[in-house]
Amino acid sequence: MSEKSVAVSAESVKKVENYRWVVYGILALCYFFVFFHRMAAGVMRSDLQKAFDIGPAEFSVLAACYFYTYTLMQLPAGILADALGAKKTVAGGMLVAALGSLIFAFAPTITVAYIGRAVVGAGVAVVFIPILVIQTQWFYPRNFGMLTGLTGVFGNLGGIAAQTPLLFLLGAVGWRNSFIAVGIISVLLFLLVIAFVKSSPRDMGLPTIAEIEGREVKAAATKISIGKSLKTIASNPLTWLTTVIIAGLMGAYITFSSAWGVSLLKAKFNVDAATAANGNLVLLLAVAVVGTFVGSISDKLRNRKGVMIALTSIYLLTWILFLYVDIPSSMYYPFMFLMGVGTCALILTWTLAKEYNDPRVAGMSTAFVNTFAFAAGAIFPVIIGKAMAKVGENPTFADYVSAFSWMPVVLGITVVASFLLKETKAENIYK
Repeated sequence: MSEKSVAVSAESVKKVENYRWVVYGILALCYFFVFFHRMAAGVMRSDLQKAFDIGPAEFSVLAACYFYTYTLMQLPAGILADALGAKKTVAGGMLVAALGSLIFAFAPTITVAYIGRAVVGAGVAVVFIPILVIQTQWFYPRNFGMLTGLTGVFGNLGGIAAQTPLLFLLGAVGWRNSFIAVGIISVLLFLLVIAFVKSSPRDMGLPTIAEIEGREVKAAATKISIGKSLKTIASNPLTWLTTVIIAGLMGAYITFSSAWGVSLLKAKFNVDAATAANGNLVLLLAVAVVGTFVGSISDKLRNRKGVMIALTSIYLLTWILFLYVDIPSSMYYPFMFLMGVGTCALILTWTLAKEYNDPRVAGMSTAFVNTFAFAAGAIFPVIIGKAMAKVGENPTFADYVSAFSWMPVVLGITVVASFLLKETKAENIYK
């Protein structure tokens, strides 16, 4: 296999460094709506239950339909990103998401609404992995931690938009018109991706990042088959430790932020829907703000394990306090912010999945752990929904505590798994 060094001009480097933000910005806007759809169900619970005459169990299934298809599409998302490139993959995903939004908006029955949510989940599922691929194609390796955090910011801004802002929009135009608008916006994003996104600088006749950095460029990259990639990832014990952590964290996070958080906060603090949505908003704001720095701080400290232990411990503690301790109303927003800080442990799981595995399967390794993460996100809310369905129309906070009593156990397991992780010192340690 021959190798060669490539000389590049300062002008071409400048073009890459400028245009990469156009590419990233459009994809980040797409990721905004990934989280918007993910978090929207909790705020719309009352509207949807009235519209379709359903109870807590059916609502939980409706919220989870997004996660069923999102989960199933994680590995295909990695495969599509490799085979078709980020541009075609995300463009197709946004078009599918637009269709799902419109199906949901016009749904005459709960069954059609289920289908709409599932179609949305399938569409937006193929956005995150291509963004990671774009980062490796358009940005320097030293930027990766910062970019992963920044991507989380855009996502959580979408989650924030699905809280109090969406609540006001529902009051103004109703949930159906709101999602017609979301469908139209998704079509516009599809057009932006088609018009401006490039999967690689080479698609514009520009040098790659490897060429700009003066690294040796292999004339033909060695590829690993899908089967061998999965075998390599699944046979790595550190992959499974990371999977345990991300599944527990994501299951708890999604159950709270996208399905049951507003109802829980109303019951816990005796507040109205708007104040409860604001509490959820603060949690998401904490994830967005603190999450921006978690990757960078971990990079600078060259420490993944210690930061992971600290964050998973904080998240476990906040859940225990939330369920079993009286929290003064004056601490409402600070407490929700602290819960969001603990949630930021999620950001490191994607980084660890890559650092524990062969660099050639970076996208696949992320997709692998994501599959289990969103499987938990689909299953956990349904378990809660079935428990709450037995309670009746007016549950007390004690009823919620009973339904959620197993959650601290799950999060305790994530803390134990964090102690068992191997430190990477912010480098790939695959051998």
